Amino acid sequence: MKQTPLNQSLELSRHMLELVKQGAWDEAAELEQVRQRLIEEELQAASSLAIKDKVEALREIQRLNQQAEAIGRKERSELSKQLRELKQGRKVTQAYRKNA
Repeated sequence: MKQTPLNQSLELSRHMLELVKQGAWDEAAELEQVRQRLIEEELQAASSLAIKDKVEALREIQRLNQQAEAIGRKERSELSKQLRELKQGRKVTQAYRKNA
């Protein structure tokens, strides 16, 4: 497959998903900026890719993004749960100290 900006964006999306799965959100965010520039470059320039191929690549990028977002929502929910448990633990500790 020819390495067009869109194909590079697709490869970056795959790599970003792997980073997200590993919890490397900062690295994925940095790559998002690179990927966005590549997509814009592709959409602004005449390309050797047919429209059908562009649409297919963009759909794959979208699918990968949805997977990364789902992981993010799950992690956010878990962190929220942990924070609630931490707050509850603090309340219990404070109540214990007041009554001790």
